[in-house]
Parts: sequence; C-alpha cells; structure tokens
Amino acid sequence: MNVYGLAVSEGEIVSLQDRRDFAATITFDVNNRASIIYTNWPATSVEGVFTDSSDNGQYHRGGGPQRDREH
Repeated sequence: MNVYGLAVSEGEIVSLQDRRDFAATITFDVNNRASIIYTNWPATSVEGVFTDSSDNGQYHRGGGPQRDREH
C-alpha cells in the first residue's frame, strides 16, 4: 500500500504532507471531532490530531474515496 499526503494514526505521524497534491485532509481529535482542511498546503500543524486521512481533491466526495478504477 502506498500512503500519500498527511496520515496520522492514534497520534503518531505515519506520512508527512510533503507536497501540494493529496492535500485534501480530514482530521479527528481525541474526542472524535472532525475538521476538514480542503488544501493542506503548506502543511498545517498536527498538534492535537489523533487520526488523519488525506488524499487528492476527490477523496471526500460522495461519502468515501473516489478511486480511478483503471489503475
């Protein structure tokens, strides 16, 4: 599995936001409160982030990841 963009699991950084693409981000704090960052570039602080998932701009449309089925 390839991880692109920022990824945080239980407060531990799994992948850094190191480039402009894959910057649509949803974060959750320890109380499960969500925040959406539509373009996490330049990267914001992960202080207080418990769980995070990032992907390209199509990630959060329609309730789940939108993947290119040809690849």
